Amino acid sequence: MKMAKSRGLTDEPEGGLRCTACFEMRLELVAEAAVKYGYDYFGSALTLSPKKNAQLINQLGMEVQNLYDVNYLPSDFKKNKGYERSIEMCNDYHIFRQCYCGCVFAAMAQGIDFKQINQEAKAFLQEF
Repeated sequence: MKMAKSRGLTDEPEGGLRCTACFEMRLELVAEAAVKYGYDYFGSALTLSPKKNAQLINQLGMEVQNLYDVNYLPSDFKKNKGYERSIEMCNDYHIFRQCYCGCVFAAMAQGIDFKQINQEAKAFLQEF
């Protein structure tokens, strides 16, 4: 939220400049963690979403790898019914799956009720 506000991106549409800035931020955080923990590669599960531009995410990942001593692994996890398979796997392995990418602004535009999502997440965790 801070990043979007500080860059004046709060009113950007889904898939706009706010998403690009968010992808860059997330990829940099993952690249930093990969370096810190000694991994050879980093990637992004964001390419799983049918609403996310895998080509853009991969392009940004390739740029981020040049800033860190770690390689980016390009992907498009939604191919070959990857999105549908991810839902099945989350159900099979009892993995909580939130209904939005994590962007507060996109969630509000979709009418997502954060209190309800929080309750669902807590209830899910209590099952274990």
